Amino acid sequence: MKNKDPLPQPDYKESKETSYCLSRRFSNLTFDETVANTRQALHDIGFEIISEMKMHEYFKQRLSKDINRYTLIGVCKAELAYELLQTENKLGVLLPCNIVIQDVKDGQLIEVSLIDAAVSWGLSKNTIVSQKAKEVKEKFKSILDKVEQSNTSI
Repeated sequence: MKNKDPLPQPDYKESKETSYCLSRRFSNLTFDETVANTRQALHDIGFEIISEMKMHEYFKQRLSKDINRYTLIGVCKAELAYELLQTENKLGVLLPCNIVIQDVKDGQLIEVSLIDAAVSWGLSKNTIVSQKAKEVKEKFKSILDKVEQSNTSI
């Protein structure tokens, strides 16, 4: 797509090994199908979407800049968030959990990235929070697996 300011694209190895998120790239679904599959996978593990921002539309409107499709989704599980805040009341600055779905190659390659709660929540040093973070990380890995079940990962 011409006249777009591309976001910097790390090579795939770097993208896959980013320390603060879990990422996987897919090539057999459209952007919209990947979003739909991600939404379904979130629902299946009990997370609710509480915010969504289409960054590509926001930049176009505010800055007159075009980028490939880039959607930021904030998710939460009420029971878990309540328990975390009862344990450590300032942990809310690390909530909700964020997911990015981005078109990294003009509709031919879509990347899904989810926050690694073990890294972000690990900042608290609280053992209860750390255990919950590990559980969330495993659940988030399952989201990538569910999206992949309908897709081919590169």
